[in-house]
Amino acid sequence: MVQGGIFGGAAGVIAGLRLVGLGRLLRAYGATHSRRGRLAPGGPPRYGPARNAGITRMAIERTFSILKPDATRRNLTGAINAVYEKAGLRIVAQKRIQMTRAQAESFYGVHRERGFFNDLVGFMISGPVVVQVLEGENAVLAHRDLMGATNPANAAEGTVRKLFAESIEANSVHGSDSAENAAVEIAYFFAGCDIVG
Repeated sequence: MVQGGIFGGAAGVIAGLRLVGLGRLLRAYGATHSRRGRLAPGGPPRYGPARNAGITRMAIERTFSILKPDATRRNLTGAINAVYEKAGLRIVAQKRIQMTRAQAESFYGVHRERGFFNDLVGFMISGPVVVQVLEGENAVLAHRDLMGATNPANAAEGTVRKLFAESIEANSVHGSDSAENAAVEIAYFFAGCDIVG
């Protein structure tokens, strides 16, 4: 006899489940759902390397994106983001801001000693920008490919800069050049709680 009555303690619960036939039902449920990609009882997940050896999965990453003042001035936020979303990138955080000079100087501080620094800062504070976090498979490289070359004259057909940029300076978009820089740039404008994947 199970201590504490028929349903007393863990052993009693198991005995009770067996009495009413739920044990078989739960086992059948687990077996059925493991075939759909969920965890099999006591086994590895179906989508891991043990089950899909030889199938390469791309890394899901986040990257940082800015739609620059020339883009927001021409109401291109939706058109540019449509290019990103059609390619499989998801917008998981976004806000429209007016950068201050101090923000722009700090954000682009890596270029401080270069001749174009003051013009770049002046341009980035000339109007509102949209800062956003994009997520997807190999997002950093995918986003950079979608943006196109810095000079729109050299950008590939169908890229954002070929489609929308006005000049090498007013080239509509900025994107992180590495996963490490993406993390830094995202943290510059967004708290973790702002990012909703």
